[in-house]
Parts: sequence; C-alpha cells; structure tokens
Amino acid sequence: MIHQLFTEPHHFFYSKPFDGSTFYIRSMQLEQDLDLIHRWVNAPHAHRFWQMQGAKKDLRTYYLKQKEENITSTFFVCNEQQPIALFDVYQVIWTALRSCYDARPSDYGIHLLMAPPRELIPLKKTGALYLKTYS
Repeated sequence: MIHQLFTEPHHFFYSKPFDGSTFYIRSMQLEQDLDLIHRWVNAPHAHRFWQMQGAKKDLRTYYLKQKEENITSTFFVCNEQQPIALFDVYQVIWTALRSCYDARPSDYGIHLLMAPPRELIPLKKTGALYLKTYS
C-alpha cells in the first residue's frame, strides 16, 4: 500500500532549483543510507525522540520490517548531493495513533529528522540553506 505508492518503481520524486542550488526528494535506499541514518538517529538532537540507539543491524531490521509490513515509506530531502533531512510517511490507521481519534485510511502522518547541525552549517554559510537561529 504505502510503500508501493511512494517508492516503487521510482527513486527520485521532486526537485526544485532555489538560489543557485537544487533541492530534491529521493527515496531511502536502505543499504546505501544505513550508515547515514544510524549516525543521524544517534546525534544528540535526535536520539531521545527516535530511540534507535542500537546497532546498525537493529536499525536495518526495523526498516526492513516497516517495508515488509508496508507501514512506512522513508525519504531524504537533499541539497544537491547532501542529505539534509529524513522523513517517514505512514498511514495513521496502522499505528497506535489510530486510538487517539477516529482515524481514516486517508490520514497520513510524518516524522521529520533534520541532519545534525554541524552538517547544515556549511549550507547556511553558502546561502544555500536558510536557517533561523533561536536563542
């Protein structure tokens, strides 16, 4: 259902030139992206929410299960070749959230994980990414 809707047979979904850079969305390629995902979910700004601090093999198993059960589709937002955000799209009706309200099959949720700040700072300096700093 959701997996086929968003990832088969495509890999590249959307691109947008912006201020001299190109932003695009691509589907996650688990074997190629596993090291990156593992690093991001273990970054200080992410580990508490994502709770995936285990070994890479556990993270791989998690995403394979999501794909097998057709629960979640995972994507990267990239600036040129550099991933800057990961997001999961899921149908609410297949999650625990369905008990929080009268969920319908057309209801989707999203999890968003930005790259660690140290990976975004070079983009801010080039003007390719506009970040607002909060004190």
